[in-house]
Order: sequence, then C-alpha cells, then structure tokens
Amino acid sequence: MSFSYSDFTVSFNKTRLYFCIIVSLFFIASDYTQGSRSATDLGSGSSSGRNKPDGKGLVSSKGLFYAIKNNNIEKVTELINAGANVNIRDNTNWTPLHWATKTGNREIVQLLIDENADVNAKSNSQQTPLHMAIERNHVDIVEALLVVASINVNAKNDTQYTPLHIAIEKKHMEVVKILLAVSSINVNAKNDAQQTPLHIAIRKSHAEIVEALLGKNANINAQDWKNYTPLHMAAEIGHAEIVEALLVVAGIDVNAKNNTQHTPLHIAIEKKHVEVIKILLAVSSIDVNAKNDAQHPPFT
Repeated sequence: MSFSYSDFTVSFNKTRLYFCIIVSLFFIASDYTQGSRSATDLGSGSSSGRNKPDGKGLVSSKGLFYAIKNNNIEKVTELINAGANVNIRDNTNWTPLHWATKTGNREIVQLLIDENADVNAKSNSQQTPLHMAIERNHVDIVEALLVVASINVNAKNDTQYTPLHIAIEKKHMEVVKILLAVSSINVNAKNDAQQTPLHIAIRKSHAEIVEALLGKNANINAQDWKNYTPLHMAAEIGHAEIVEALLVVAGIDVNAKNNTQHTPLHIAIEKKHVEVIKILLAVSSIDVNAKNDAQHPPFT
C-alpha cells in the first residue's frame, strides 16, 4: 500500500482539526467546572466563593442555612448584607428562622426578625418558628418572637396543636405563663383530637397549669372527640386535686356524658378511684342514677 502527499496532507489536517476540537472542549469544561465550584463555595458557606445573583436576581441563599446551622453570625450577617433571601425555603419548607430557632441562637433569631423574616412561616408539618421554640423550651426565643406584632400565637400545626397545646404537652411551665399573658391567646383552641389545652393539662396531671387555665376562663365543659369533658378526664386518671379544682368553677356539668353515655362518676367507679368517688358524691347536683349506653347507673 502506498500513500501520496495529498493523502498525508488530508490526514494531517484532520488530526489538527480533532486536536483543536479537543482543546476547545477542555476549556469549555474548565469554565463550567469553575462556575460550579463558585456556586458550591457559596452554598457551603465557603469564604472563597463570592455571592452571585441566582436566576431570580437574588443572592444565592443556600449558604445562609449553612451559616445558621453552624451558629456563624458573622457569615449570616455577611450573606444578608449581600442580599440573601431571609425567607428562602429548604426541601422541608424550613426557613432560616426555623433553623435559627432549632439551634437556639437568640442573636441570629433577632437578626432575622430585624430583617423582616416571616415569623409565621410554616414547614411541611405546619410548624411555625414559635412551635419549634416552644418544643425545645427556648424561652428567650419565644419572648423574641412574641414581641413581633404580626406573630400568630394561635397558629396550628398538622395535628392542630397551637403553641399553647405544645407548651402544656411538654410541661414547659414558664412558657405556658408567658403565652397566657398574651391578650390574643386562645385557651379553648382544639387539636385534631378535639382536645383543648385544659384537656391536655389534665391528661398530663399538671395541677398548676390547670389552675392557670381556669384563671383564664378555659371552657370547663369542652368535649373532645370521645365527648370527654375535663372532669371526665380528671376522673379517669384519678387526680383528686384537679377534680376539686374543676368542681369549684361555676357552670360545670358534673353529669355530662361522653360518647358511651358515661358520666364522670361512672368512670371514677370503673377505675376504682375511691378519693374521686367521694369528692363527686359530695356534690349536691350529682346524679347517682344516670345511665350509660348499657343502661347501667354508676353503681351496679
């Protein structure tokens, strides 16, 4: 086989063309990698990356989450000053304020509030920063959030718990007192089991919280999904002190019936709570002949 000069020229030109294409692709890839690295630096909070506007014209704010999680207020301040969105959401719909609340950093929380962070923003589970602060008993953050005029102190999460429900469930007495001092607090809000804060306080056997709620005119005859009143619940757990506290409230229905037509006396007798039985029998309006859905009176 033989090659002519023209064949060699064509072969050489093709090789040179391929080489130029490869070199061009290398530089394109290099530029893309450098751009990706800059974005990654910003997202991770790296000081080597400069803040660049995202597609919405805002500074990319991923680094804000990173800085908050690491309690780096200097970086948080830097990113906010550069235009980071203080209401950006992550994949669980947490905002920077949710994260700052979780970490318990009052200083960062206050910074975000001052930058008009949405104090009522809800996560996928419908939790507001206030719900989260109360769950973790971050009293100072609870106080900081409640100062904001737009705060919804009665916001409900996905189980219909208000901040007050949570504070009582967790037995955070100091937070309960703070919430009850808020004029707009709803002491009769119901969760998904139709329980009021009073129901929960009784279920948790917290006599002090029961007294505090009664002092705020909590509904003494509110019924949950089983038609249990607070007195039914107190009789069921056998808490004599709470039973006595409930009985002195004007308007209490001592003969209220649940969804099986049981009165508090039926329940106290079934549970063999002797002290509670004695207290109930001392009430002049008690009906010792009330019948349940099986047509049985309390004493059978």
